[in-house]
Amino acid sequence: MSDTDAEIQGFHLQFERDQNHERIECYGHPLVNSLSERPHGAVFLFCEPYSSSPHVALSQLTDGLSGIPIFGGVASGGVGPGESCLFLNGEKIDHGAVGIVYRGDHRIRPIVSQGCRPIGHTFVVTKSEKNIVYELGGRPAMAQFREMFEDLTEVDQELVRQGPFFGIVTNEYKSEFQRGDFLVSGVLGSDPESGAIAVSQPVRVGRTVQFHVRDAITADEDLRLMIEQDRKLNTQKVKGALLFDCNGRGEGLFGHSHHDVSAIQKAYGPTPLAGCYAQGEIGPLGENSHMHGFTASIALFEQ
Repeated sequence: MSDTDAEIQGFHLQFERDQNHERIECYGHPLVNSLSERPHGAVFLFCEPYSSSPHVALSQLTDGLSGIPIFGGVASGGVGPGESCLFLNGEKIDHGAVGIVYRGDHRIRPIVSQGCRPIGHTFVVTKSEKNIVYELGGRPAMAQFREMFEDLTEVDQELVRQGPFFGIVTNEYKSEFQRGDFLVSGVLGSDPESGAIAVSQPVRVGRTVQFHVRDAITADEDLRLMIEQDRKLNTQKVKGALLFDCNGRGEGLFGHSHHDVSAIQKAYGPTPLAGCYAQGEIGPLGENSHMHGFTASIALFEQ
């Protein structure tokens, strides 16, 4: 479909596991270069939770998109394979992932609010394997974590008890790291014997990391801060927006409905807005797009 403003291409991704190499292959990559040369672009990706691998899809899409942002999420609501439905061109699809590639004359700019703030200080990962962090700064990860915990305020200690988060710096060339400079992952557990910590993202040796906490106040502050930064950097009027929101936000977190929608409308006026809740949100941080959790991923369409 095309008009004077935009051209859109739909696609369906399918995933196949290679048992011998413990690898997942992704098929159905969109032919982005077949679209007309428009100044701006974006990809919107929606994944079925039981038959797709969003990390594989994001890696392959990112390699072929030259920095074009990817938005979307993992379908929620179904309790088993085949219960979460996707649709493409009027067809019901119960496996893989579907999406569209947008090329147009209007820029789509991102806001990604992870709802967390850093605590303690940064560490450098000195031993890790996939998503298991064994050492921080040359010592067992849990030993470093316990020492950091003792220096926190009582408020932050209580938030840590509710569940800590693990932030990985997205741009190592910065001299200082602040909220928004981290790809935040969940902490899945720890091993008392080895002192290792398991997180929900792969972590390479040499990366700078910092623990984070999250609550309603922090999530509210973070969204408003991300919106404020966007408005300072961009003067172009917003024509519309798409919101991909974690199903752990909303009334269950903030105590009232429409928190994130209200914040967007207050900042940008009565802007047309659509979207969905997800159990894993996709949005860009730095030069790459990532899978997130507990996040509001927002695509703003400029006038």
